[in-house]
Amino acid sequence: MPNVVDKSFDQAVALLKANQLGAERVDEFSDTVAPGKVIRSEPATGAEAARDSAVKVVVSKGKDVVEIPDFVGKTIKDATDLATAAGVEIDPSGVFTKNRKVVAQTPAAGGKVPRGTGVRIFF
Repeated sequence: MPNVVDKSFDQAVALLKANQLGAERVDEFSDTVAPGKVIRSEPATGAEAARDSAVKVVVSKGKDVVEIPDFVGKTIKDATDLATAAGVEIDPSGVFTKNRKVVAQTPAAGGKVPRGTGVRIFF
């Protein structure tokens, strides 16, 4: 099995084809591999692969980033639901009750952050 890691998918396909192998593309998030580059293959580099078999080529989609929603004006329940749907965590600050609403947040809405990042909301 040839080394296709850190190549583009098209380069990987050409290299595999030259070795009488097919390719099956799978996209995956990666914090360390640039978008469009191969993260790994299955079977791995150096392993045996049957002629004309399909090799799983895992290609980076880049970092898993999400947009920070606007929590201002939301109740704690609505903010929690919104955070879950958006892929961020909330860190409430101040006195909050069932009907009290968010008055500010940091970081601001609209920014891009890694999935799971905490957003501080103020009541």
